[in-house]
Amino acid sequence: MLTFITKQDLWWNQRVSVKAHYSEGEYATLLRSVREHKGAANFHHEFVSAALVQQNLKTADGFTLAETVTGYDDPLRLTNLDCAAETLKGLFS
Repeated sequence: MLTFITKQDLWWNQRVSVKAHYSEGEYATLLRSVREHKGAANFHHEFVSAALVQQNLKTADGFTLAETVTGYDDPLRLTNLDCAAETLKGLFS
């Protein structure tokens, strides 16, 4: 199973709390439940995060809900996309 957390460009400055949300919170509890039900040998899970596109989050009528984080530039975005791609390839090899 792959958990792909997108829009990293909006929450990069909060990445520690975002990681904790997925790895320690209710989501993690649900994953542990699935792992226990299926057995550790039958359930593999990876977390990855990236920004597929770097742009503000807007409504259909153009209202900005969230702006991209200052400092989240293209080299960082591409590095994280590469990491996500490598992780995904690893799941199929």
